[in-house]
Amino acid sequence: MKPIFIFSLPRAGSTLLQRLLNKSEKISTVPETWMFLHFLSFNKDLPTYSTYSSFHTKNAIDDFVQINVGKENFQDNLIEFFERTFIDAVGNNDYFLEKTPRNLIIHDEITSLYKDDAKYIYLLRNPISIALSMMNTWGGGHWNIYTFKQDFHYSINNLVAAVESSYQNKLVVSYENLVKNEAEEIKKISSYLDIDSNSLLSGELEVLQGRMGDPTGQIKYKKVDSSRADNWQNQIDTYAKQLFLRKLLKSIGEVNMESLGYNYSATRETIKKSGRFNIAAEIKDVLRYIYGCIYLRVQPFILRDIFLGKVKTALR
Repeated sequence: MKPIFIFSLPRAGSTLLQRLLNKSEKISTVPETWMFLHFLSFNKDLPTYSTYSSFHTKNAIDDFVQINVGKENFQDNLIEFFERTFIDAVGNNDYFLEKTPRNLIIHDEITSLYKDDAKYIYLLRNPISIALSMMNTWGGGHWNIYTFKQDFHYSINNLVAAVESSYQNKLVVSYENLVKNEAEEIKKISSYLDIDSNSLLSGELEVLQGRMGDPTGQIKYKKVDSSRADNWQNQIDTYAKQLFLRKLLKSIGEVNMESLGYNYSATRETIKKSGRFNIAAEIKDVLRYIYGCIYLRVQPFILRDIFLGKVKTALR
């Protein structure tokens, strides 16, 4: 069973694409496994804090693989493990669709593991639209982008590198094009996967059961809604959001925006407050931003767990 990987930032429309592809009888899927992150991130040189020391874990596994098992054998065993686990989960099929947005952090580890024995779909969406969707979904409509720093730092750089790479066995899809020109984009995706496009264009979207994935759109939308492509432009309801989103855009950079297919200047001009002035909303966004600055430097959830005795220490 060949895996299909959808690589995207969170709130980029990956659950929508997953539900569309789930209509094919050749494709099986579950909401999000997060399994590859656990098994492939041990070898990535990123700071990871735990009670057992991820730094020593990485060194121990590296030695074990290099000295006792062999890297190629270890990778073959991982592929076999993943395939058997997928079959146990959904039965045997032509494809298993894996959709976990944070997989972008280990993008290179996944592609070096499977090489041409998998399909890779890169789903793009305007990062400012993504940020507003994150706020509306998980922040009650207020600033919360500090909790997604890794997505706008590690992940977006990996996404840009993958899109710009000369690797041929991939497909790049725009969320905006998908919802505006569903039939055309579905035909392109179906051709890449060698599946029937007609089955993807008929019937309603099935709800995928599980705690991960889109917690709102699955219930609200049974079909592709073209109005979702640009509705973010009317969701900037405070001057604080306008300022902070422009700072976010600047941190992403003009080069990255252009590489993803979005005009930097036009996006910046579109980031404008709309609607009536609401002093309470302004204050809340400012306080959230200040809290976010503290959050990123102090990591209060680690201090909280230490204070409550849930962990004695957090080791790298």
